[in-house]
Amino acid sequence: MFAIANIETLHARDLAVVHVYGSTDNNDVHHLVDQLMRPFESNEQVIDMLREYDVTEVYTADYSLFSALLQTPGIKGEIKHRLDVAETKRAVDQYADMLIDVLEIELTDEEPPPLPKWKTYLIRKLEGLIEWLRN
Repeated sequence: MFAIANIETLHARDLAVVHVYGSTDNNDVHHLVDQLMRPFESNEQVIDMLREYDVTEVYTADYSLFSALLQTPGIKGEIKHRLDVAETKRAVDQYADMLIDVLEIELTDEEPPPLPKWKTYLIRKLEGLIEWLRN
């Protein structure tokens, strides 16, 4: 069995997300066996989630998890690009409303941080250009 494991964030709350895949008689075809989503506590917690299913190979985009996997005997970890393991993020997005209710995640109405000066400058210049083009 192999898995895709990542640490995903939902409203400033880290979640350990693991997708476990099993193979059929033909080892080229894999199917989703289980999706696990729990509040993230530590990399050891994620490794324990993987051991529940006797996973031997893990793909991740998280460097700290990858580092922990390298130190874990019996589990081969591979670092992948974020887009190659995007199904964990898609699962969190798909079940966001349910996760917010079940995990009692507080929604905050914080204002986004102010834009950097270079972005503000660029926006002003582009707005000026747009105004000039309209006249």
